Amino acid sequence: MADIVRAHGANRGSAPAITFEGRTLTWADLDARTSQVANGLAALGLGAQDRLAFIDKNGPEYFEVFFGAGKINAVTVAVNWRLAPGEMAYIINHAESKVLFVGPEFLPHLEKIEGDLTTVKHVIVLGDDASRTTYEAWLAEQPATDPGVVAAGDDVCFQLYTSGTTGLPKGVMLTNDNLFAMLPNVADLWGVFEGQGLGCFQDLDALTMFADYKVPQLLRAEGILAYTPELAAKIAAREPLPAESPEEVEIRAATVWGVELLRRALAERGVSARPFELDWLLWTLAQDRPNMEPYHRTRTVFY
Repeated sequence: MADIVRAHGANRGSAPAITFEGRTLTWADLDARTSQVANGLAALGLGAQDRLAFIDKNGPEYFEVFFGAGKINAVTVAVNWRLAPGEMAYIINHAESKVLFVGPEFLPHLEKIEGDLTTVKHVIVLGDDASRTTYEAWLAEQPATDPGVVAAGDDVCFQLYTSGTTGLPKGVMLTNDNLFAMLPNVADLWGVFEGQGLGCFQDLDALTMFADYKVPQLLRAEGILAYTPELAAKIAAREPLPAESPEEVEIRAATVWGVELLRRALAERGVSARPFELDWLLWTLAQDRPNMEPYHRTRTVFY
């Protein structure tokens, strides 16, 4: 998950990442500030899979903390700011959060529960406070060098809590793989809402086509993809290709690149289409294309 900021910081550093209340952070800004958060958290003793809690309304600081925690493989627990102080305390303790970030609007909540927090060692206020560490002052003391920690796909990167309507709230843990598995839904939301409201995304041009079995089948039929005799024999025999095996990964990578080459060829002819839109078109065409070779078979939740 942290690689999102790393990649965009390196490749699109001057492009806007977040605009909030008249202030814009570029991807380079966000990359640097998340590295400062990561180093600050490490200095406070957080490590891989340790939890930190965050109480505030929407703002850039949340994303800085979220991605910064990801850069040391720590886990952010976003606490619903609408909860009562006692409910907040339960979630913070249950998650065993070691650090608590809290917005100034919720300092009265903190004052009511601070003595009940059993695992929190450090509190950082996202604004002015005369008696506690403040976010910007803490951030300014940290180096902006990326700690370079690499997380695994099955590491937790995000922890949410249910509403607790039928009992106490329950922690829901999302892994890096879970998060990336939801990416295709971004394009679907854009399509359903026609780019407006919940479907308004500003950087869909960076989205590739999606892992799939029908699109490579069609690209192969059209002569865009070619398989080695050994791979073709396995597919013809309907032999499963293990997920993440070199052959399965190469099919995915070659399909992404093939769709990108199609996009570029269309652009040269004055036709504008984004990779995910070509994905939709190719997948639909593949449903009715006759006389194609079998598609490759892989057991995975990501297709």
